[in-house]
Amino acid sequence: MAREIVGKGVPAEVAALASVDAIAHVLWEDQFNDACHGHDERNFPACTAPC
Repeated sequence: MAREIVGKGVPAEVAALASVDAIAHVLWEDQFNDACHGHDERNFPACTAPC
């Protein structure tokens, strides 16, 4: 879907896609940081999405 939006090149749609991508990245970083809080470097938790 992202390729289709970028391929069409509609500026408003490309901007909206970039905005959603940034929001998703921030949410992922927050989850990662929460999961890692309180763990030392040798005991690093699994920070991936469940399958």
